[in-house]
Amino acid sequence: MAQPLAITIDCHDPRLLLEFWQQLVGGEAVENSPEGKSVKNRVHLDLDVPDIERAVVLSTRIGATRHGRVHEELSNFSQVMSDPEGNELCFIVLT
Repeated sequence: MAQPLAITIDCHDPRLLLEFWQQLVGGEAVENSPEGKSVKNRVHLDLDVPDIERAVVLSTRIGATRHGRVHEELSNFSQVMSDPEGNELCFIVLT
């Protein structure tokens, strides 16, 4: 199975999103780009978590926003969130 080598995120405030994403999933910044936002949603990640509510609590402490309620589809549960600049992410519990 392939493993991601890098995740690229366009953002207005690199320091803010670097801190947010490092606390949420780890990693480090490698390069900054001077270009501005060019598309509506510059990144969307689906993150496998063992406990959605715990992930919501931890992520909102570092600046995430919750959107709606937990959804159930095909025995999987998901919660739509956004990072501090409005880019969407989903916490997913695979059952």
